[in-house]
Amino acid sequence: GPLPLEPGSESLAGAPASALSSGLRTEEGIQEVLDRHKGEMFNLYNRALRSDPDLRGDLVLRLSIDASGVVTHCSLISSNLGAVALERDLVALVRGISFGSVPGASNVTTRVPIEFFPQ
Repeated sequence: GPLPLEPGSESLAGAPASALSSGLRTEEGIQEVLDRHKGEMFNLYNRALRSDPDLRGDLVLRLSIDASGVVTHCSLISSNLGAVALERDLVALVRGISFGSVPGASNVTTRVPIEFFPQ
């Protein structure tokens, strides 16, 4: 069954209202949810920076999301970070995000570029 939500994680009610009315999951809606998780992504990055202060770069994930908002597939398409552990942790993090249920939406696959640089 569905995993219990951690405190502070997004509930299914977290889907953007614009997506709910149209029955379509939009790129904007996906980006909106990812933006809410940027802090967690940068926590992973900042942890990796401690052992590699020059770590910076970008990566592209391929992401598939079903109508219930579950990530059914997440993989790394490209990366110039050169940080295997960080890449693996980011894929695992994104795989665990709920994008919110969009009734009637078809499965979507999208590419997500993420850029990391010291803040």
